[in-house]
Amino acid sequence: MIDGRFKKDIIVLGLGNSLMSDEGIGPAIVERFYKHAEDYPLIDFIDAGTGGMSILHLVANRRKAIFIDCAYMRAKAGTIRKFGPTEVRSVKKLAHQSLHEIDILNVISLLKKLDQQPKDIVI
Repeated sequence: MIDGRFKKDIIVLGLGNSLMSDEGIGPAIVERFYKHAEDYPLIDFIDAGTGGMSILHLVANRRKAIFIDCAYMRAKAGTIRKFGPTEVRSVKKLAHQSLHEIDILNVISLLKKLDQQPKDIVI
């Protein structure tokens, strides 16, 4: 976990976990950037994997948050697109049995309610 005193203005979070029957693309991309983190001194790179509600604290009060994950877009596999939170909808079915299970749009909604939402959010 990142100490709040040392948070950088921008955070890039890799979502997904290949062990949980997920493709794990978010953490894989973040790992590659993390190897070159010295080239990006204003950015925190975090493998958020299945971080659930802990993502709320990682993102709170940042200037910009970038979430990297896969999505069903009716596009060719490997297609890369950039969205804002209002441009997507979730079809994820939640069992509501764990704090590790949360929809990223719900996290963003909670950040807004707590007045801790980053000015710029990219998915």
